[in-house]
Amino acid sequence: MDFDTSKFEYTEADNKTYSEHYVFEHLKKIKVFYELLSDLVMQHGNIPLYMVINYDSYVYTSIAGTIDSITIILKKGRVGDAFALLRKFRDLALINIYISLITERANQKEIYEMPEIRDWLKGFKRLPLNNYKSISKHLENSEELKSLFEILNEYETFKEIRNCGNNHIHLNFFENLLINDNKITFVDRLKLLNTFTNELELIFVMHIACLFHIKEHYMRSSDYVDALDIGVNPDAESVYWVSPIAQEIFSEFVSLKFRKLAEYVVNSTNMMLKI
Repeated sequence: MDFDTSKFEYTEADNKTYSEHYVFEHLKKIKVFYELLSDLVMQHGNIPLYMVINYDSYVYTSIAGTIDSITIILKKGRVGDAFALLRKFRDLALINIYISLITERANQKEIYEMPEIRDWLKGFKRLPLNNYKSISKHLENSEELKSLFEILNEYETFKEIRNCGNNHIHLNFFENLLINDNKITFVDRLKLLNTFTNELELIFVMHIACLFHIKEHYMRSSDYVDALDIGVNPDAESVYWVSPIAQEIFSEFVSLKFRKLAEYVVNSTNMMLKI
């Protein structure tokens, strides 16, 4: 006799309020942004670290992959695992900001002689700041990013992101275990999903804001290079034009919810970025 298992396949993730949560639209847009950003940075010269393609291009496709994994897991209702991957997203963003900062400070010869970065890229050694708490502290105390992180730290959620990720990775509380069971009904899954969304937005906003601050040319539209490619003198100001996807993402994710941060970024970049 066949046994009907369909009644056991329904999970809390199948509830309409969960499956249609706006976090899934956010994740889709964030993934597309990183994929397009990966393509954009290929037009820029690579730091001389034994790689043909700008290494940041790989960073952004890797982040897009993590965002894709988060989406798949969340659609299954495994919110605890999604929080663990959210911490990975934060760590990826931090390491990208850290390497971008120290390479932007240096000239080409100094970059070539940076064994700590070169050896990390080649898989020989870990970075000298060998934990993300040290990297985060370095960024927050840096002359270039101190003011930006002071604004970010005004948001209580931003300060709690790493602790939240640790709780779900290490199961510091029994509820961290329960939330990964997608059939349990008494867990406030939507509340946790809202918290997840807030943290996702802040990590993404942190990354965008820092890139505009120290790698602003990454956000440049392709008009300048396109003109050169076809033998036309580009508009002198086109070097400061922002790519449509970068402007759209900035307006939606930064300007609408983090106005003070948006104003700081706009005032500190040479790019023609709009609030």
